[in-house]
Amino acid sequence: MSLFDKAEEQYIDSSGKMRMLNFYFDGKWISLMIPPSPPIDISYSSSIYSVKLRYALDFIKEHALHIDYQDVKRDAVEGLWVSSHKLKDCYIPVKSSKILKNVEFADYSKIRPLLDKAESMLENHKRSQKVAEFLKKYALYTYSMKPEKFGKSSFVVKENHNYDIENLNNRLFFENNNVFYEKGKLIVTSKKIRDKLMAYIQVQVLNDEKTVLNLKNITNLDEGYKIISDFTSFPNQLIFKNKIGIRKWKEELIRLKKIYDVSLAPLPAAREPYFYRLAKTNKIVLIQNVEKGKLELAAKVSYKWLKDRVNKGYYPFESSLPNDISYITYTDNTEIKHKKGTDDYASIFFYDNGEYAALLNFSE
Repeated sequence: MSLFDKAEEQYIDSSGKMRMLNFYFDGKWISLMIPPSPPIDISYSSSIYSVKLRYALDFIKEHALHIDYQDVKRDAVEGLWVSSHKLKDCYIPVKSSKILKNVEFADYSKIRPLLDKAESMLENHKRSQKVAEFLKKYALYTYSMKPEKFGKSSFVVKENHNYDIENLNNRLFFENNNVFYEKGKLIVTSKKIRDKLMAYIQVQVLNDEKTVLNLKNITNLDEGYKIISDFTSFPNQLIFKNKIGIRKWKEELIRLKKIYDVSLAPLPAAREPYFYRLAKTNKIVLIQNVEKGKLELAAKVSYKWLKDRVNKGYYPFESSLPNDISYITYTDNTEIKHKKGTDDYASIFFYDNGEYAALLNFSE
């Protein structure tokens, strides 16, 4: 019995990938976070369990897992990075425990699946752009309130200031605004930025002084909602930039429904993989058809899945795989072994029309 067969619950992310398995082991629930994988035929749960370290170690020993690193935060173990011969980069969260001897520490920047949100360079860039837009608008707003007194003295330089723009709620205001003001002066992080803002204001006033001066009567920022990431995310909510985005979402929804629904009958004409309950084993499998239903192509796709958990698709190309792969052909009622050159057997589905497809099992 494989590790997947022993799981009681699975967590599936918004992309339809299984990201975590929950096990009931020795009277305790244990969570194992895994790389994105196809779902299996067990119940769904979003619960994440942390157990005492000794239970995690017993679980690891029982299932022949290897501890790659210990996740240490504040001088205590918070989790264990584990692997097996088929699963890599898995994570078991544990309750804060003493540091293990002779186990390497994980890199501090290593992202824990489902627990850490990686802040990408792109996200940092987007936020910097947003702060710059707010700062320009606030500079114009400050000028509009007292244009005759505006100058370098209207700014204060604070090199490490953090513009907490999320707390502004897209409002333009002066009183009690410690995000952009200190003692009535606009906060900038350098003299260079101050000088650029003053030059920017000068150009805007020359182009449209009336609009700039009218800003003192405005209370809302129009820079607040320009890209999707500007909106607060809520469960079961989708945000689209335009009608094209809605149409693409609906098309993808239809495509995914076809993929993730369990088909009631074999589909020899399908090019996308599909789920099917094989009557012979009563297990849900993923069937990937191949070009012209060729036996050798189906064997290669299935063998690649068996070794690396990678689906090469309808048009597979894998020159490194052997040509004499041992395989088992399945129908709903039969199972026939064909011994060739490899020790491991690829699983192949045989259609009534004489074509073959790769049969991708989840728990080999």
